[in-house]
Amino acid sequence: MNTPRTPQFLTPAAVRPQPGQEHLHGPSAEATLAEVMAFYERVMEALPAQLAVFSPDGVYEYVTPSAIADPETREWIVGKTDVEYAAVRGLPPEVVSQRQERVQRVVRSRQPETFEESFTTRTGETRHFRRHVVPVFNADGNVQHVLGYGLDITEQRRAEEQLRHSQKMDAVGRLAGGVAHDFNNLLTVIGGFTECLQEDIKDEAQLTMLASIREATDRATELTRQLLSMSRQQVTQPRLLDLGEAVRDTMQMLGRLLNDRVTITLALATDLPPVRADIGQLKQVLMNLAVNARDAMPDGGTLTLATAMVEVGEAPPPRLQGLPAGQWVELTVTDTGTGMSDTVKGQIFEPFFTTKPQGRGTGLGLSTVYGIVTQAGGHIAVDSTPGWGSTFRIYLPRPETDVAPG
Repeated sequence: MNTPRTPQFLTPAAVRPQPGQEHLHGPSAEATLAEVMAFYERVMEALPAQLAVFSPDGVYEYVTPSAIADPETREWIVGKTDVEYAAVRGLPPEVVSQRQERVQRVVRSRQPETFEESFTTRTGETRHFRRHVVPVFNADGNVQHVLGYGLDITEQRRAEEQLRHSQKMDAVGRLAGGVAHDFNNLLTVIGGFTECLQEDIKDEAQLTMLASIREATDRATELTRQLLSMSRQQVTQPRLLDLGEAVRDTMQMLGRLLNDRVTITLALATDLPPVRADIGQLKQVLMNLAVNARDAMPDGGTLTLATAMVEVGEAPPPRLQGLPAGQWVELTVTDTGTGMSDTVKGQIFEPFFTTKPQGRGTGLGLSTVYGIVTQAGGHIAVDSTPGWGSTFRIYLPRPETDVAPG
C-alpha cells in the first residue's frame, strides 16, 4: 500500500535545529530531524479538522487523514486540483468553483477568508462545513502555500434548526392557545343559548335549524380542543400505562377509521416498561396518525404499529439524534403510502399546514400529535421518502420508577 508523500513543510530543509543543537551534524542531527518530522506528522494526522495544503495555483500538496481517510486517495490527490478530485468524488460544480475562487482570492488579497459550504454526499446526506482559507508566506513575504481547513458543523446546524422549529411551535402554540380559550368561551355561550331555545321552541323547522347550530358548535368545540392540545394547554390526566395494551385497545376504533384496503399489522415488544401519559390523548395520537396514513394510501396498503425499547447513549445513531441520553419507549407508525418530500416533511407539524384539498382537512391533526407528545415529555420524528411511505417515531421517556400501570 502506498503511503502519503511528506508535505513540503515537513521536509528536512524546512525543519530548523532545536536551540543549542545548531552545531550538530551527522547521525545525531539526522536523528533529531527525524524525531521532529515524526512529531509533526503525528500532529497533522491527529487533527480533527479537515486540513489541506494547496499551491498558490490551487494544486493539492497535502491532506490530512481527517480530510481523506483512504491513504491511496491521499497519495493520488497530491498534484491534482479540486476539478480533478470532484470528477472522482462527485462534488457539485458550484462547490468546486467556490473553493477555487477562494484560493485565488486569498493569494491575491493575502488575507484569510472564512465561509460555509454545504453539499449532498454520495449517500444522499446533506453535510455542512465551516471552511477557513489562510495564506502561508515564505521568507521573502510571498504566498508559498494556501492552507485550507474545515470543521463539520452538520450536527450544529441540525440542532439550530430543531431549536428554531421548537421556538416557532412554542410561539404559534401560545397564540393558538390564547385564541382557543377565548373562542371556547364564546362557543359555551352559543351552545348554552341553543339548548335553552331547543327547550322552548316547538316548531320543527326552527328545531332543525337549532340542531344545525348545535352541531356546528360541537365541531367548533372539537377544533378548539385540538388547538389546546397542539398548544399543550389542555388539562391532562397522565398515569402509568402499558403502551402495547393501549395500542391493542385502539385497534377496533382504528378499524372503523380505515377502509377495507388498508391492512393493520402489529409488532409489539413484550416486557416494555410502562409510560406516563394521558390514555385519551394517546389514543388521539394513534387515530390522527392512522387517518394521516389512510389518506396517504388512497389505493390501500399496510399500516404497521410497533413498539420497542430504545437506549440512547453518548453517540446515538442518526435517527436518535436530538434525544437526551437515557431509556425511551418507542412507538412507530409506518405506512406504505405516497411519502413526503423534504420540504413537506419540514412543515407537517405546523398548525393549519395541509397538503389535502380544501375542505378535506384542517391541518391540525399532526400539530395536535406534536403538542400531545411534547406535553408528555416525549419527542417525535418522521422518516419519509416520496413513493416509499412514511414512518412516525414517537419516543416517550421511561419513568424513574417502574410501578405497575394503573
